[in-house]
Amino acid sequence: MKKAILYSTLLSLFMALGCNKEPIEFVHPMDGIVIEDTSGFDRAFLIEPFTSVSCGACPLAHHEIETIEAAQSDGFHMTHYLYGPLHHPYTQYLIDQVNKTIYTPLALVHRTNNDGSAVYYGVDRMNEILEGRRHQEAELGIEVDMAIEQDVIEIDVEMDFSEEILGDNVALNVILIEKTVVGEGSGYDQRNYGDNDENHPYYGQGKYIEGFEHTNVIRQVITPFDGMEVQLNNNSNVTSLTLSLDNLEGELSNYALVVFVTENAKIGSPILNVSHADLAVL
Repeated sequence: MKKAILYSTLLSLFMALGCNKEPIEFVHPMDGIVIEDTSGFDRAFLIEPFTSVSCGACPLAHHEIETIEAAQSDGFHMTHYLYGPLHHPYTQYLIDQVNKTIYTPLALVHRTNNDGSAVYYGVDRMNEILEGRRHQEAELGIEVDMAIEQDVIEIDVEMDFSEEILGDNVALNVILIEKTVVGEGSGYDQRNYGDNDENHPYYGQGKYIEGFEHTNVIRQVITPFDGMEVQLNNNSNVTSLTLSLDNLEGELSNYALVVFVTENAKIGSPILNVSHADLAVL
């Protein structure tokens, strides 16, 4: 895991349009908090956008997330679709457990918490939140090894811990994502508010974009939805899991694993660290 040293300028676009028009209050998690470096591990970040193909503002969110990932090597995303063929039950379970109204396109950023509850952010604020968090090292490091044995992928997740969290219980989460999904018709064609706006990245591509590339779609949750509890008795832990190749359609190279560790086995719990394992290496 490489520690990113590049810094991006704040994103200037503000998502004034969305599929829901009700006002929402955003909370800045860094307000009043003094950032202190910890003796630990390089930190990576997970962005979880909530979207739907009927959300005309969502293509801009898609573009902004790709811009962040292109500029910084320490962040990546997995996408929650609220309904349709791209929806996974894990998304609804997360919504139910966090117990908040979902607006699109908003996102969880590293499952940041405020007063014990996960906070959603507008896409225009994602890079700002990440910049604040980049000054902190993680208390936990993650390495993922994979190998194909007969008809399964064997997955070894090694977690190394700092002294500060030894003796705690954490939860390991392993999720299979499909990197690019393109379909035809309802459930795949993406509504687009920017069709007539020359300054929009999807200008002139239609009110509904045919052949839209949906990215990092959740396909399977390999651990329990709340995560697999791990006891931090030593300075490291190796957890082994398997993934059946029978569950994968298309090229293996179009899949990846999102592996993250939360403070406890609760779906809205803050993320300690995250890793990304591309099945293209197999």
